[in-house]
Amino acid sequence: MTDNEIIKALSICSNENGICSECPYSDDYTNCNTRIAKDAIDLINRLQAEKSNLEIELKAMRGAANSYKAEIERLKECPKCVYEYDGEITEYCVQGPCPNYKTEAQIKAEAYKEFAERLREHKFEIEDIPKKEIFYAVETHHIDNLLKEMAGEG
Repeated sequence: MTDNEIIKALSICSNENGICSECPYSDDYTNCNTRIAKDAIDLINRLQAEKSNLEIELKAMRGAANSYKAEIERLKECPKCVYEYDGEITEYCVQGPCPNYKTEAQIKAEAYKEFAERLREHKFEIEDIPKKEIFYAVETHHIDNLLKEMAGEG
């Protein structure tokens, strides 16, 4: 069943005046409640896993953005060789190529890599026995603590 069909079936079953013949599970009335419950649990688990993955991705992006901003500020303050020209940091200073210069892509890649490496230290396995699949998860407090450590309290 699709997610929408599961939701429709739950809506029909939860309504005292629900019309069973309109239910996507109406082909087998004897087992419909069991099938709906199982599919609803699967739907909830899928949505929770998707939410967790999106939260991790969002927090990683925020951490990377903060690392990027911190690196830009560090480069702007480099008195030896980095200077600002029309609001853009350039790879050359008055002395030639700047050894402290990193491209935007390099800064982002380093921030993502560091965050991912450090996040892996906190992962644990979740086994979906019926599907014979293993998922990896990280508790949100580990993500929050890592972000605070890497990007500061703000």
